[in-house]
Amino acid sequence: MEDLKLAILIDADNISPKYVKVILDEAANFGVAACKRIYGDWSDARLKSWKDALLNNSIIPIQQYSYTTGKNATDSAMIIDAMDLLYSGNLDGFCIVSSDSDFTRLAARLREAGKLVIGMGESKALGPFVKAFFRFFYVPHTKCPGSPRGTRSLLMRNLLQAFCSAAKRNRIVASSARVAPAFGASSAALRPLTRPSATAHAMASCANALTASASP
Repeated sequence: MEDLKLAILIDADNISPKYVKVILDEAANFGVAACKRIYGDWSDARLKSWKDALLNNSIIPIQQYSYTTGKNATDSAMIIDAMDLLYSGNLDGFCIVSSDSDFTRLAARLREAGKLVIGMGESKALGPFVKAFFRFFYVPHTKCPGSPRGTRSLLMRNLLQAFCSAAKRNRIVASSARVAPAFGASSAALRPLTRPSATAHAMASCANALTASASP
């Protein structure tokens, strides 16, 4: 099986550069980083500490000036990029790195599109934001029930790959049904494996089983 292709999108205003290695290592348990971007106003002296982390980890900085005091234009830039990447159709999942609850709706929207969405942030991240993700990891400790390690990492990756394959197949069937109804869901060759909601439920059940096995 091929590795899942992930976009790692980092909100520089709400995470420290000292956690970059931990973030990238944790994301690697779920797939390969096909895209690594970080958003901020790089003319701001507060973000200068990010320079070495970006150079050493091939993370692309996206410049977004603050148009007015008290407004965070970085959030909007990151959301627009995430939607562009979603509709490019080249990615299996997203890793949103922030503690800002303004990204709650973005995480939910990406999941509605059948994508794997994991989150990472500091302890100040609020409950509704955390629950919008398939899995959320707290840094610096990256505490998450069922966080994949070793054999569990392989099991989780296989589970996620199966889920994404099923989701893609369902989308192909839906598209075929619109273009040529006679060659849609009634075709044995293209019949969906299961309903998207049932697929998601099965994935959650398997993840919960892995979580239980991870408990001491």
